[in-house]
Amino acid sequence: MRTSFGSAVFATLAIAAMGMATAPAAFAQKSYSGGRAPSTVAGCPTLEWHILPVPEGVAANLNGVVFYTDMSGVSAVRGAIGTDGQIVAALIPVSGNGPAGNVSGSRDANASHIKLTGAGCANASFDLPRFAPVTGGGG
Repeated sequence: MRTSFGSAVFATLAIAAMGMATAPAAFAQKSYSGGRAPSTVAGCPTLEWHILPVPEGVAANLNGVVFYTDMSGVSAVRGAIGTDGQIVAALIPVSGNGPAGNVSGSRDANASHIKLTGAGCANASFDLPRFAPVTGGGG
């Protein structure tokens, strides 16, 4: 999976602008998901997902950003993951024509299995791979 430098910078700025920036050391022993997923609607841009770290095996709030790779809009991800790994969240547009819809799914040892149901291009069904836990910052 490739992530362009521009996408990474855009996501970082979007997270910081929404007050969700977190120091890398705070990521210890947590896993997070991110990546790209095509819309199930023909002719629509790809969706880029970045979900902040959540603790393993406990109920936790989900926060992050999702944006269209054509940079037409950004949305906040707000929801929760249960102790059983069940995911329930919403995409709330915060800039431009951001994707809007409901997210459902589950998390297991390898990935978060996601289904997005929304209007227009905000429809997708895919797996977000889990990145290895980050154990600290550095420069």
